[in-house]
Amino acid sequence: MITIPDRLTALIQRLEAGETVTQQDVNRLATLRALDLARVGEDFARAAIAADEALTDDLRSLTGN
Repeated sequence: MITIPDRLTALIQRLEAGETVTQQDVNRLATLRALDLARVGEDFARAAIAADEALTDDLRSLTGN
C-alpha cells in the first residue's frame, strides 16, 4: 500500500494553538509535500511495472513462450 506522510496536521495544530507560523515554515512544508507526492508517483509506477512484469511472466508460462 502506498501512503503519504501526514505533514499537514502538525502545522494545523500549531496554527490552532496560536503559535506563529512563518512563511519559511509554509514553504518548507510545501516543498516536502511536493516531494512526498513525487515519491508516491514513483512508488506507484514501480509497483505497476512489477505487476505488469509478473503478469507477463505468468502469461508466458501458460503459453509456453
